[in-house]
Amino acid sequence: MEAKQIEWQIQQPNYSLSYSNLTREPTIEQISFYYTIYYLLSGSLEISFNNIFQLIEKQKIILLTPTKPYLIQNGRGILFSIKIKPDLINELATKLAMDWRVGEVFFVEQITNSKEINKICQQLIYEATNQLTGYKIVLDTLITQLTVELLRNWLRIRHNPQLELSRVGLVDRRLRRAIEYMHINYNKELILSEIAQAAFLSEYHFAHLFKKLTGMTPNNYLIAIRIEQAKKFLIETDQSMANISLSVGYSSQSHFTKVFRAYTGLTPAKYRERLLNK
Repeated sequence: MEAKQIEWQIQQPNYSLSYSNLTREPTIEQISFYYTIYYLLSGSLEISFNNIFQLIEKQKIILLTPTKPYLIQNGRGILFSIKIKPDLINELATKLAMDWRVGEVFFVEQITNSKEINKICQQLIYEATNQLTGYKIVLDTLITQLTVELLRNWLRIRHNPQLELSRVGLVDRRLRRAIEYMHINYNKELILSEIAQAAFLSEYHFAHLFKKLTGMTPNNYLIAIRIEQAKKFLIETDQSMANISLSVGYSSQSHFTKVFRAYTGLTPAKYRERLLNK
């Protein structure tokens, strides 16, 4: 049931689906603000967690917890990805009498060959590719089924007294003000001293603490916020690339294009084109 189209993306309010060729890949460290599932249909790739690379081959599934850094390299083949908003996970957890809002919800494994997840991925690919009557309803149903499977068998909660709920989700209380500051002011040309000041720390101590607690630099975290917002503008509006560049904090469109390509493997124009031609 592999897709007939070479590449496509589908964006829904609580999740997104993507079917892409790995010949174009990011060159900088990634984070996602969603619960992410990568299903490798063909070929192979290397993925790094904590600077340790693992070889992933055909039919393997990668499970990524939000805001945990990773990097994919040497990828060849077809990759299907599912990104589920934390709000949907929390909503279904509440319906299932699993109140997980008070702790960090994380995947217990990062690499699996789960037959159940594999089966749901294949059904999602079939529906999204063929787009038969009612396919969006079927996709929603399959995502709900997948989320329940994740809650049952693949997600756990970890209570951490250092974590607290902020306007951008669960964050370490020592970084809360700085992280909120980045999410609010991503459209400005921020410098490290400004962000550190929001946390009442020196630049040196803030940069070291941020790296220690999140696994990535403040700059890469800020890039992730900006690219996520840029994707929304590319999907939901017809704004020019120049306007989108300014809207996410880059005064230079060429610099924005360079960063976007490094983070996604595509230029902003190509990213939008893929969505319009899905």
